[in-house]
Amino acid sequence: TDHEQALVIARQRGDYRSVYNYLRNLGATYDSQGQYLTAIEYYNQSLTIARELGDRSSEESSLSKLGNDYQWLGQYQTGIDYHEQALTIAQELGNRQGEREHLSNLGSAHRELNRY
Repeated sequence: TDHEQALVIARQRGDYRSVYNYLRNLGATYDSQGQYLTAIEYYNQSLTIARELGDRSSEESSLSKLGNDYQWLGQYQTGIDYHEQALTIAQELGNRQGEREHLSNLGSAHRELNRY
């Protein structure tokens, strides 16, 4: 795909901000096709890049995507673990919208585990 080709070029150039963006876009593409395991691979790579860049907002976003995909796979506890990490970052950054989203996702995962 175009994103995969662009990813290769960005890696060759050492443009890690673009690498992060292409990885996230590829993850989203696979999400939209219901290919959650492949999406998880790309989101894990994007998480690594976000951490290397020290970009807490991007780290939060990647963690959230991972949490959602694990929930889609029925791996609710793993999803909870990722959402809790994302929530912590959102709170540190004062990201109230992200905080709301992560709390909602956590509530959904706990409901699936019958933890009311």
